[in-house]
Amino acid sequence: MNFIIEFAPDDKRPMYQQLSDALENAIRCGRLKPGDHMPSTRELAEELELARGTIVRSYDDLLNKGYLEGKSGTGTKIVAKISGLIATDGTATDAHESEANGVGKRQEQRQLENLAAGTTSSLTARTSKQLSKYGQRLLDLEISSYTSGDLPALNYGCTPKDLLPLKQWRELLSRHCRLESSDTLAYVTEPFGYRPLREGVCNYLVRTKGVRCHPDQVIIFSGSQQALNHILSVLVDDEDTVVVENPGYVGIREKLMAQGAFIEPIEVDKDGLRVDLLEQIESNYKLIHVTPSCHDPTGVQMSADRRAALLDLAKRKECLILEDAWDADFIYAGAAAPSLQGASDGSSVIYLYSLFKVIYPLTTLTVAVIPTHLIPVFTRDKLLTERQVPALAYCALSDFINEGHLDAQIRRTQKIYRKRRQLLMYALTTAFRENITISPKSAGLHLRVRFSPSLNGDTILSCATAAAVPLVGTTPYYCGNAPINEYLIAFSHLLEETTHSQIQMFADLIKNSAA
Repeated sequence: MNFIIEFAPDDKRPMYQQLSDALENAIRCGRLKPGDHMPSTRELAEELELARGTIVRSYDDLLNKGYLEGKSGTGTKIVAKISGLIATDGTATDAHESEANGVGKRQEQRQLENLAAGTTSSLTARTSKQLSKYGQRLLDLEISSYTSGDLPALNYGCTPKDLLPLKQWRELLSRHCRLESSDTLAYVTEPFGYRPLREGVCNYLVRTKGVRCHPDQVIIFSGSQQALNHILSVLVDDEDTVVVENPGYVGIREKLMAQGAFIEPIEVDKDGLRVDLLEQIESNYKLIHVTPSCHDPTGVQMSADRRAALLDLAKRKECLILEDAWDADFIYAGAAAPSLQGASDGSSVIYLYSLFKVIYPLTTLTVAVIPTHLIPVFTRDKLLTERQVPALAYCALSDFINEGHLDAQIRRTQKIYRKRRQLLMYALTTAFRENITISPKSAGLHLRVRFSPSLNGDTILSCATAAAVPLVGTTPYYCGNAPINEYLIAFSHLLEETTHSQIQMFADLIKNSAA
Protein backbone atom coordinates (compact mmCIF):
# COMPACT_ATOMS: atom_id res chain seq x y z
CA MET A 1 0.00 0.00 0.00
CA ASN A 2 1.62 3.23 -1.16
CA PHE A 3 0.44 6.62 0.07
CA ILE A 4 1.87 10.06 0.73
CA ILE A 5 2.76 11.09 4.29
CA GLU A 6 3.03 14.84 4.76
CA PHE A 7 5.31 16.23 7.48
CA ALA A 8 5.60 19.94 8.32
CA PRO A 9 9.31 20.86 8.04
CA ASP A 10 9.15 23.24 11.00
CA ASP A 11 7.31 20.82 13.33
CA LYS A 12 9.46 20.16 16.44
CA ARG A 13 7.27 17.44 17.97
CA PRO A 14 8.47 13.83 18.27
CA MET A 15 8.44 12.06 14.92
CA TYR A 16 6.05 9.31 16.08
CA GLN A 17 3.49 11.98 17.00
CA GLN A 18 3.89 13.78 13.66
CA LEU A 19 3.38 10.47 11.86
CA SER A 20 0.37 9.60 14.00
CA ASP A 21 -1.27 12.96 13.28
CA ALA A 22 -0.48 12.70 9.56
CA LEU A 23 -2.08 9.25 9.35
CA GLU A 24 -5.10 10.39 11.36
CA ASN A 25 -5.56 13.32 8.99
CA ALA A 26 -5.28 11.02 5.96
CA ILE A 27 -7.96 8.74 7.45
CA ARG A 28 -10.35 11.57 8.36
CA CYS A 29 -9.96 13.22 4.94
CA GLY A 30 -10.69 9.98 3.12
CA ARG A 31 -7.26 9.45 1.54
CA LEU A 32 -7.07 6.24 3.57
CA LYS A 33 -10.37 4.36 3.55
CA PRO A 34 -12.13 2.40 6.32
CA GLY A 35 -11.17 -1.25 6.00
CA ASP A 36 -7.87 -0.55 4.17
CA HIS A 37 -4.92 -2.66 5.29
CA MET A 38 -1.93 -0.73 6.61
CA PRO A 39 1.63 -1.69 5.64
CA SER A 40 3.65 -3.58 8.21
CA THR A 41 5.75 -1.52 10.60
CA ARG A 42 8.89 -2.83 8.93
CA GLU A 43 7.71 -1.88 5.42
CA LEU A 44 6.61 1.61 6.47
CA ALA A 45 9.86 2.17 8.35
CA GLU A 46 11.85 1.33 5.22
CA GLU A 47 9.59 3.50 3.03
CA LEU A 48 9.83 6.59 5.29
CA GLU A 49 13.43 5.92 6.38
CA LEU A 50 12.41 6.01 10.05
CA ALA A 51 13.16 3.72 12.95
CA ARG A 52 10.76 0.81 13.27
CA GLY A 53 10.08 1.80 16.89
CA THR A 54 8.75 5.16 15.66
CA ILE A 55 6.23 3.39 13.43
CA VAL A 56 5.20 1.05 16.28
CA ARG A 57 4.50 4.00 18.64
CA SER A 58 2.44 5.76 15.93
CA TYR A 59 0.35 2.65 15.26
CA ASP A 60 -0.21 2.17 19.02
CA ASP A 61 -1.39 5.77 19.28
CA LEU A 62 -3.91 5.25 16.46
CA LEU A 63 -5.04 1.94 17.98
CA ASN A 64 -5.78 3.71 21.25
CA LYS A 65 -7.73 6.45 19.42
CA GLY A 66 -9.88 3.84 17.68
CA TYR A 67 -8.64 4.42 14.11
CA LEU A 68 -6.78 1.14 13.67
CA GLU A 69 -7.40 -2.44 14.67
CA GLY A 70 -4.95 -5.29 14.66
CA LYS A 71 -5.59 -9.01 14.64
CA SER A 72 -3.18 -11.91 14.57
CA GLY A 73 -2.79 -13.26 11.05
CA THR A 74 -4.57 -10.37 9.32
CA GLY A 75 -2.24 -7.48 10.14
CA THR A 76 -3.26 -3.92 10.95
CA LYS A 77 -6.09 -2.17 9.15
CA ILE A 78 -8.25 0.92 9.45
CA VAL A 79 -11.45 0.43 11.45
CA ALA A 80 -14.36 -0.32 9.14
CA LYS A 81 -16.72 2.34 10.54
CA ILE A 82 -15.52 5.71 11.78
CA SER A 83 -17.93 8.56 12.55
CA GLY A 84 -17.33 12.10 11.33
CA LEU A 85 -15.04 11.36 8.38
CA ILE A 86 -14.52 14.06 5.76
CA ALA A 87 -15.69 13.18 2.25
CA THR A 88 -13.55 13.90 -0.79
CA ASP A 89 -15.69 16.97 -1.55
CA GLY A 90 -14.93 18.43 1.90
CA THR A 91 -18.33 17.71 3.50
CA ALA A 92 -18.68 15.83 6.76
CA THR A 93 -20.06 12.30 6.54
CA ASP A 94 -20.93 9.51 8.91
CA ALA A 95 -20.49 5.89 7.94
CA HIS A 96 -23.65 5.06 9.92
CA GLU A 97 -25.87 7.59 8.10
CA SER A 98 -27.06 5.47 5.20
CA GLU A 99 -29.86 7.88 4.36
CA ALA A 100 -27.42 10.72 3.82
CA ASN A 101 -25.32 8.47 1.59
CA GLY A 102 -28.43 7.62 -0.41
CA VAL A 103 -29.15 11.31 -0.94
CA GLY A 104 -25.60 11.84 -2.18
CA LYS A 105 -25.93 8.98 -4.64
CA ARG A 106 -29.21 10.37 -5.94
CA GLN A 107 -27.64 13.80 -6.39
CA GLU A 108 -24.73 12.24 -8.28
CA GLN A 109 -27.17 10.33 -10.49
CA ARG A 110 -29.07 13.54 -11.30
CA GLN A 111 -25.81 15.23 -12.23
CA LEU A 112 -24.94 12.40 -14.59
CA GLU A 113 -28.41 12.52 -16.12
CA ASN A 114 -28.10 16.26 -16.66
CA LEU A 115 -24.77 15.81 -18.39
CA ALA A 116 -26.16 13.03 -20.58
CA ALA A 117 -29.07 15.27 -21.54
CA GLY A 118 -26.67 18.01 -22.57
CA THR A 119 -27.62 20.51 -19.87
CA THR A 120 -24.78 22.74 -18.69
CA SER A 121 -24.55 25.75 -16.46
CA SER A 122 -23.79 29.11 -18.03
CA LEU A 123 -20.14 30.00 -18.45
CA THR A 124 -18.59 32.46 -16.06
CA ALA A 125 -16.33 35.11 -17.53
CA ARG A 126 -13.30 33.36 -16.05
CA THR A 127 -14.26 29.94 -17.42
CA SER A 128 -14.94 31.40 -20.85
CA LYS A 129 -11.41 32.80 -20.99
CA GLN A 130 -9.95 29.43 -20.03
CA LEU A 131 -11.68 27.48 -22.81
CA SER A 132 -10.80 27.21 -26.47
CA LYS A 133 -13.44 27.99 -29.07
CA TYR A 134 -13.96 24.25 -29.34
CA GLY A 135 -14.51 23.95 -25.58
CA GLN A 136 -17.02 26.80 -25.60
CA ARG A 137 -18.91 25.24 -28.52
CA LEU A 138 -19.06 21.95 -26.61
CA LEU A 139 -20.82 23.64 -23.71
CA ASP A 140 -23.16 25.51 -26.04
CA LEU A 141 -24.05 22.34 -27.98
CA GLU A 142 -27.22 20.51 -26.98
CA ILE A 143 -26.23 16.87 -27.14
CA SER A 144 -28.96 14.65 -28.57
CA SER A 145 -30.24 11.46 -27.00
CA TYR A 146 -28.12 8.38 -27.46
CA THR A 147 -28.55 6.29 -30.59
CA SER A 148 -28.57 2.55 -31.21
CA GLY A 149 -24.93 1.92 -30.32
CA ASP A 150 -25.33 3.46 -26.86
CA LEU A 151 -28.62 2.07 -25.61
CA PRO A 152 -28.96 -1.00 -23.37
CA ALA A 153 -32.51 -1.41 -24.72
CA LEU A 154 -30.95 -2.25 -28.09
CA ASN A 155 -28.15 -4.35 -26.54
CA TYR A 156 -25.85 -1.48 -27.61
CA GLY A 157 -26.25 -2.71 -31.18
CA CYS A 158 -23.82 -5.55 -30.63
CA THR A 159 -23.49 -9.31 -30.25
CA PRO A 160 -25.36 -10.98 -27.35
CA LYS A 161 -23.01 -12.37 -24.73
CA ASP A 162 -24.06 -15.96 -25.34
CA LEU A 163 -23.00 -15.70 -29.00
CA LEU A 164 -19.51 -14.28 -28.39
CA PRO A 165 -16.53 -16.49 -29.39
CA LEU A 166 -15.19 -16.49 -25.84
CA LYS A 167 -13.45 -19.86 -26.04
CA GLN A 168 -11.38 -18.94 -29.10
CA TRP A 169 -10.60 -15.50 -27.68
CA ARG A 170 -9.38 -16.95 -24.37
CA GLU A 171 -7.17 -19.44 -26.18
CA LEU A 172 -5.61 -16.75 -28.36
CA LEU A 173 -4.97 -14.42 -25.44
CA SER A 174 -3.49 -17.30 -23.46
CA ARG A 175 -1.23 -18.16 -26.39
CA HIS A 176 0.30 -14.70 -26.42
CA CYS A 177 0.39 -14.37 -22.64
CA ARG A 178 2.88 -17.24 -22.54
CA LEU A 179 5.41 -14.80 -24.00
CA GLU A 180 7.32 -17.55 -25.79
CA SER A 181 8.56 -14.91 -28.20
CA SER A 182 9.93 -11.53 -27.17
CA ASP A 183 8.22 -10.07 -30.25
CA THR A 184 4.92 -10.10 -28.33
CA LEU A 185 6.12 -7.29 -26.08
CA ALA A 186 8.06 -5.39 -28.72
CA TYR A 187 7.28 -1.68 -28.92
CA VAL A 188 5.08 -0.89 -31.93
CA THR A 189 7.07 1.67 -33.87
CA GLU A 190 4.70 2.17 -36.80
CA PRO A 191 2.27 5.04 -36.06
CA PHE A 192 -0.59 3.37 -37.93
CA GLY A 193 -0.48 0.39 -35.54
CA TYR A 194 0.62 -3.22 -35.21
CA ARG A 195 1.75 -4.31 -38.67
CA PRO A 196 0.53 -7.96 -38.64
CA LEU A 197 -2.93 -6.78 -37.58
CA ARG A 198 -3.03 -4.18 -40.35
CA GLU A 199 -2.03 -6.86 -42.84
CA GLY A 200 -4.73 -9.20 -41.57
CA VAL A 201 -7.41 -6.50 -41.67
CA CYS A 202 -6.29 -5.42 -45.15
CA ASN A 203 -6.60 -8.96 -46.52
CA TYR A 204 -9.98 -9.38 -44.85
CA LEU A 205 -11.40 -6.13 -46.27
CA VAL A 206 -10.07 -6.86 -49.76
CA ARG A 207 -11.65 -10.33 -49.69
CA THR A 208 -15.01 -9.59 -48.03
CA LYS A 209 -15.77 -5.90 -48.73
CA GLY A 210 -14.16 -5.37 -52.13
CA VAL A 211 -11.83 -2.72 -50.72
CA ARG A 212 -8.71 -1.96 -52.75
CA CYS A 213 -5.84 -1.21 -50.42
CA HIS A 214 -2.34 -1.96 -49.16
CA PRO A 215 -1.48 -2.40 -45.45
CA ASP A 216 0.30 0.95 -45.60
CA GLN A 217 -3.12 2.60 -46.06
CA VAL A 218 -4.69 0.92 -43.02
CA ILE A 219 -4.81 2.86 -39.73
CA ILE A 220 -5.81 1.15 -36.49
CA PHE A 221 -7.94 3.03 -33.96
CA SER A 222 -9.29 1.86 -30.63
CA GLY A 223 -12.88 2.82 -31.54
CA SER A 224 -15.10 4.48 -34.13
CA GLN A 225 -15.39 7.78 -32.24
CA GLN A 226 -11.63 8.05 -31.99
CA ALA A 227 -11.29 7.36 -35.72
CA LEU A 228 -13.85 10.05 -36.56
CA ASN A 229 -12.09 12.54 -34.28
CA HIS A 230 -8.80 12.01 -36.09
CA ILE A 231 -10.30 12.12 -39.58
CA LEU A 232 -12.36 15.24 -38.98
CA SER A 233 -9.56 17.08 -37.21
CA VAL A 234 -7.23 16.45 -40.16
CA LEU A 235 -9.73 17.24 -42.92
CA VAL A 236 -12.31 19.75 -41.65
CA ASP A 237 -11.78 23.40 -40.62
CA ASP A 238 -14.06 25.93 -38.97
CA GLU A 239 -16.86 26.96 -41.34
CA ASP A 240 -16.21 24.11 -43.77
CA THR A 241 -19.39 22.46 -45.06
CA VAL A 242 -19.86 18.71 -44.64
CA VAL A 243 -22.70 16.70 -46.14
CA VAL A 244 -24.46 14.24 -43.83
CA GLU A 245 -27.37 11.87 -44.26
CA ASN A 246 -30.83 12.77 -42.98
CA PRO A 247 -31.78 10.73 -41.06
CA GLY A 248 -28.28 9.72 -40.07
CA TYR A 249 -25.68 9.21 -37.40
CA VAL A 250 -26.12 11.94 -34.79
CA GLY A 251 -22.57 11.53 -33.45
CA ILE A 252 -20.89 12.93 -36.55
CA ARG A 253 -23.35 15.85 -36.76
CA GLU A 254 -22.60 16.89 -33.21
CA LYS A 255 -18.85 16.45 -33.63
CA LEU A 256 -18.89 18.66 -36.73
CA MET A 257 -20.94 21.31 -34.97
CA ALA A 258 -18.53 21.27 -32.03
CA GLN A 259 -15.66 21.85 -34.47
CA GLY A 260 -17.44 24.86 -35.94
CA ALA A 261 -18.21 23.23 -39.29
CA PHE A 262 -21.50 23.62 -41.16
CA ILE A 263 -23.61 20.54 -41.86
CA GLU A 264 -25.69 20.02 -44.98
CA PRO A 265 -28.29 17.28 -44.29
CA ILE A 266 -29.43 15.38 -47.41
CA GLU A 267 -32.47 13.14 -47.51
CA VAL A 268 -32.16 9.34 -47.61
CA ASP A 269 -34.79 7.20 -49.35
CA LYS A 270 -35.16 3.50 -50.24
CA ASP A 271 -32.03 3.67 -52.45
CA GLY A 272 -29.82 5.58 -50.04
CA LEU A 273 -28.51 9.15 -50.16
CA ARG A 274 -30.39 11.40 -52.61
CA VAL A 275 -27.45 12.34 -54.86
CA ASP A 276 -29.80 14.38 -57.08
CA LEU A 277 -30.47 16.71 -54.14
CA LEU A 278 -26.76 16.93 -53.47
CA GLU A 279 -26.20 18.05 -57.06
CA GLN A 280 -28.49 21.01 -56.46
CA ILE A 281 -26.34 22.51 -53.70
CA GLU A 282 -24.44 25.50 -55.04
CA SER A 283 -22.06 25.98 -52.11
CA ASN A 284 -18.81 24.03 -51.87
CA TYR A 285 -18.60 21.13 -49.46
CA LYS A 286 -15.43 19.52 -48.13
CA LEU A 287 -16.61 16.04 -47.18
CA ILE A 288 -19.57 13.68 -47.64
CA HIS A 289 -20.34 11.25 -44.82
CA VAL A 290 -22.36 8.28 -46.05
CA THR A 291 -23.30 4.75 -44.87
CA PRO A 292 -23.94 2.86 -48.14
CA SER A 293 -23.63 -0.71 -46.78
CA CYS A 294 -26.23 -0.34 -44.04
CA HIS A 295 -27.81 3.04 -43.45
CA ASP A 296 -28.44 3.92 -39.84
CA PRO A 297 -31.29 3.86 -38.87
CA THR A 298 -33.24 2.66 -41.93
CA GLY A 299 -31.07 -0.36 -42.82
CA VAL A 300 -31.22 0.35 -46.58
CA GLN A 301 -28.30 -0.29 -48.90
CA MET A 302 -27.34 2.32 -51.45
CA SER A 303 -28.27 1.28 -54.99
CA ALA A 304 -25.65 0.75 -57.70
CA ASP A 305 -26.85 3.81 -59.64
CA ARG A 306 -26.60 6.04 -56.58
CA ARG A 307 -23.10 4.73 -55.83
CA ALA A 308 -21.90 5.51 -59.33
CA ALA A 309 -23.51 8.97 -59.23
CA LEU A 310 -21.94 9.77 -55.87
CA LEU A 311 -18.45 8.76 -56.98
CA ASP A 312 -18.82 10.82 -60.15
CA LEU A 313 -19.98 13.85 -58.15
CA ALA A 314 -17.08 13.58 -55.68
CA LYS A 315 -14.60 13.45 -58.55
CA ARG A 316 -16.11 16.52 -60.23
CA LYS A 317 -16.36 18.48 -56.98
CA GLU A 318 -12.90 17.33 -55.81
CA CYS A 319 -14.27 16.46 -52.38
CA LEU A 320 -13.75 13.40 -50.20
CA ILE A 321 -16.28 10.71 -49.31
CA LEU A 322 -16.14 9.22 -45.82
CA GLU A 323 -17.63 5.75 -46.34
CA ASP A 324 -18.75 4.61 -42.90
CA ALA A 325 -19.11 0.81 -42.90
CA TRP A 326 -19.53 0.56 -39.13
CA ASP A 327 -22.46 -1.84 -39.58
CA ALA A 328 -21.62 -3.69 -42.80
CA ASP A 329 -21.43 -7.35 -41.82
CA PHE A 330 -25.04 -8.54 -41.52
CA ILE A 331 -27.13 -8.35 -44.70
CA TYR A 332 -30.46 -10.21 -44.91
CA ALA A 333 -31.70 -9.53 -48.45
CA GLY A 334 -29.50 -10.38 -51.42
CA ALA A 335 -25.73 -10.21 -51.65
CA ALA A 336 -23.71 -7.49 -49.98
CA ALA A 337 -22.62 -4.76 -52.39
CA PRO A 338 -18.89 -4.05 -52.73
CA SER A 339 -17.54 -0.94 -51.08
CA LEU A 340 -17.60 2.51 -52.63
CA GLN A 341 -13.88 2.66 -51.99
CA GLY A 342 -13.28 -0.41 -54.13
CA ALA A 343 -15.26 1.09 -57.01
CA SER A 344 -13.41 4.40 -56.87
CA ASP A 345 -10.01 5.35 -58.26
CA GLY A 346 -8.65 5.24 -54.70
CA SER A 347 -8.16 8.98 -54.26
CA SER A 348 -11.61 10.19 -53.18
CA VAL A 349 -12.86 7.73 -50.53
CA ILE A 350 -11.85 7.04 -46.92
CA TYR A 351 -13.22 3.68 -45.77
CA LEU A 352 -14.13 3.23 -42.10
CA TYR A 353 -14.78 -0.25 -40.67
CA SER A 354 -15.37 -1.52 -37.13
CA LEU A 355 -15.54 -4.89 -35.39
CA PHE A 356 -17.83 -3.49 -32.70
CA LYS A 357 -20.99 -5.10 -34.08
CA VAL A 358 -19.28 -8.47 -34.47
CA ILE A 359 -17.39 -9.17 -31.24
CA TYR A 360 -17.82 -6.31 -28.74
CA PRO A 361 -16.78 -6.22 -25.87
CA LEU A 362 -13.82 -8.40 -26.87
CA THR A 363 -12.63 -5.50 -29.00
CA THR A 364 -13.81 -2.10 -30.25
CA LEU A 365 -11.19 -2.01 -33.01
CA THR A 366 -11.91 0.38 -35.86
CA VAL A 367 -9.78 0.84 -38.96
CA ALA A 368 -9.60 3.54 -41.60
CA VAL A 369 -8.37 2.90 -45.12
CA ILE A 370 -7.06 6.20 -46.49
CA PRO A 371 -5.96 7.31 -49.97
CA THR A 372 -2.20 7.07 -50.46
CA HIS A 373 -1.77 10.84 -50.82
CA LEU A 374 -3.09 11.31 -47.25
CA ILE A 375 -0.59 8.91 -45.65
CA PRO A 376 1.97 11.64 -44.76
CA VAL A 377 -0.51 13.87 -42.92
CA PHE A 378 -2.16 11.03 -41.02
CA THR A 379 1.27 9.68 -40.07
CA ARG A 380 2.09 13.00 -38.43
CA ASP A 381 -1.35 13.12 -36.80
CA LYS A 382 -0.90 9.69 -35.21
CA LEU A 383 2.66 10.46 -34.11
CA LEU A 384 1.41 13.49 -32.22
CA THR A 385 -1.64 11.89 -30.63
CA GLU A 386 -1.26 8.11 -30.24
CA ARG A 387 1.76 5.85 -30.46
CA GLN A 388 1.09 3.06 -27.96
CA VAL A 389 -1.26 0.14 -28.61
CA PRO A 390 -2.48 -2.81 -26.47
CA ALA A 391 0.06 -5.29 -27.82
CA LEU A 392 -1.31 -8.56 -26.40
CA ALA A 393 -4.89 -7.86 -27.50
CA TYR A 394 -3.80 -6.89 -31.00
CA CYS A 395 -1.63 -10.00 -31.33
CA ALA A 396 -4.64 -12.13 -30.39
CA LEU A 397 -6.89 -10.20 -32.78
CA SER A 398 -4.42 -10.72 -35.62
CA ASP A 399 -4.65 -14.48 -35.11
CA PHE A 400 -8.42 -14.27 -34.71
CA ILE A 401 -8.68 -12.76 -38.20
CA ASN A 402 -5.91 -14.69 -39.95
CA GLU A 403 -7.02 -18.10 -38.64
CA GLY A 404 -10.59 -17.63 -39.90
CA HIS A 405 -12.34 -17.12 -36.54
CA LEU A 406 -13.81 -13.79 -37.64
CA ASP A 407 -15.36 -15.30 -40.77
CA ALA A 408 -16.73 -18.20 -38.73
CA GLN A 409 -18.21 -15.87 -36.12
CA ILE A 410 -20.02 -13.79 -38.76
CA ARG A 411 -21.36 -16.89 -40.56
CA ARG A 412 -22.58 -18.44 -37.31
CA THR A 413 -24.31 -15.37 -35.95
CA GLN A 414 -25.73 -14.34 -39.34
CA LYS A 415 -27.86 -17.50 -39.41
CA ILE A 416 -29.13 -16.87 -35.89
CA TYR A 417 -29.85 -13.18 -36.54
CA ARG A 418 -31.72 -13.96 -39.75
CA LYS A 419 -34.01 -16.36 -37.92
CA ARG A 420 -34.60 -13.96 -35.03
CA ARG A 421 -35.32 -11.14 -37.45
CA GLN A 422 -37.88 -13.21 -39.35
CA LEU A 423 -39.58 -14.27 -36.11
CA LEU A 424 -39.78 -10.66 -34.94
CA MET A 425 -41.24 -9.47 -38.26
CA TYR A 426 -43.84 -12.25 -38.22
CA ALA A 427 -44.77 -11.58 -34.59
CA LEU A 428 -45.14 -7.82 -35.20
CA THR A 429 -47.22 -8.33 -38.35
CA THR A 430 -49.48 -10.85 -36.62
CA ALA A 431 -49.99 -8.78 -33.48
CA PHE A 432 -50.39 -5.28 -34.98
CA ARG A 433 -51.60 -5.98 -38.54
CA GLU A 434 -52.55 -2.68 -40.22
CA ASN A 435 -51.26 -0.65 -37.26
CA ILE A 436 -47.62 -1.21 -38.12
CA THR A 437 -45.33 -0.73 -41.13
CA ILE A 438 -41.99 -2.56 -41.18
CA SER A 439 -39.09 -1.32 -43.29
CA PRO A 440 -38.90 -3.78 -46.22
CA LYS A 441 -35.11 -3.61 -46.52
CA SER A 442 -32.89 -4.20 -43.57
CA ALA A 443 -29.36 -4.92 -42.57
CA GLY A 444 -27.72 -4.64 -39.20
CA LEU A 445 -29.18 -5.75 -35.90
CA HIS A 446 -32.45 -3.84 -35.58
CA LEU A 447 -35.72 -3.27 -37.46
CA ARG A 448 -37.20 0.13 -38.25
CA VAL A 449 -40.96 0.20 -37.74
CA ARG A 450 -43.73 2.80 -37.82
CA PHE A 451 -46.89 2.43 -35.77
CA SER A 452 -50.21 3.97 -36.74
CA PRO A 453 -50.36 7.73 -36.01
CA SER A 454 -53.55 7.04 -34.07
CA LEU A 455 -51.50 5.35 -31.33
CA ASN A 456 -50.07 7.47 -28.53
CA GLY A 457 -46.26 7.62 -28.52
CA ASP A 458 -45.91 7.62 -24.74
CA THR A 459 -48.22 4.61 -24.54
CA ILE A 460 -46.13 2.74 -27.11
CA LEU A 461 -42.94 3.29 -25.12
CA SER A 462 -44.43 2.43 -21.73
CA CYS A 463 -46.11 -0.73 -23.05
CA ALA A 464 -42.88 -1.81 -24.77
CA THR A 465 -41.02 -1.42 -21.48
CA ALA A 466 -43.67 -3.44 -19.62
CA ALA A 467 -43.40 -6.24 -22.19
CA ALA A 468 -39.57 -6.11 -22.24
CA VAL A 469 -39.57 -5.26 -25.97
CA PRO A 470 -36.29 -3.47 -26.90
CA LEU A 471 -37.72 -0.39 -28.61
CA VAL A 472 -36.46 3.22 -28.91
CA GLY A 473 -37.53 6.23 -30.97
CA THR A 474 -35.62 7.48 -34.02
CA THR A 475 -35.99 11.22 -33.33
CA PRO A 476 -32.25 11.81 -32.63
CA TYR A 477 -31.37 10.62 -36.13
CA TYR A 478 -33.28 13.40 -37.88
CA CYS A 479 -32.36 16.99 -38.66
CA GLY A 480 -35.75 18.62 -38.22
CA ASN A 481 -38.99 16.79 -37.60
CA ALA A 482 -38.97 13.00 -37.33
CA PRO A 483 -41.81 10.79 -38.59
CA ILE A 484 -44.55 10.12 -36.05
CA ASN A 485 -44.25 6.87 -34.11
CA GLU A 486 -41.08 5.63 -35.81
CA TYR A 487 -38.98 3.27 -33.71
CA LEU A 488 -36.09 0.81 -33.78
CA ILE A 489 -36.49 -2.70 -32.36
CA ALA A 490 -33.39 -4.80 -31.75
CA PHE A 491 -33.63 -8.50 -32.51
CA SER A 492 -30.11 -9.88 -32.01
CA HIS A 493 -30.72 -10.76 -28.35
CA LEU A 494 -34.40 -11.75 -28.59
CA LEU A 495 -34.90 -15.43 -27.81
CA GLU A 496 -36.82 -17.49 -30.35
CA GLU A 497 -39.03 -19.13 -27.73
CA THR A 498 -40.23 -15.86 -26.18
CA THR A 499 -40.38 -13.37 -29.07
CA HIS A 500 -43.99 -14.11 -30.06
CA SER A 501 -45.32 -13.91 -26.50
CA GLN A 502 -43.43 -10.67 -25.81
CA ILE A 503 -44.78 -8.96 -28.91
CA GLN A 504 -48.31 -10.22 -28.26
CA MET A 505 -48.14 -8.88 -24.71
CA PHE A 506 -46.90 -5.56 -26.12
CA ALA A 507 -49.85 -5.36 -28.54
CA ASP A 508 -52.39 -6.39 -25.86
CA LEU A 509 -51.11 -3.72 -23.46
CA ILE A 510 -51.52 -1.02 -26.11
CA LYS A 511 -55.00 -2.27 -27.00
CA ASN A 512 -56.09 -2.36 -23.36
CA SER A 513 -54.73 1.13 -22.68
CA ALA A 514 -56.94 2.53 -25.45
CA ALA A 515 -60.04 0.73 -24.23
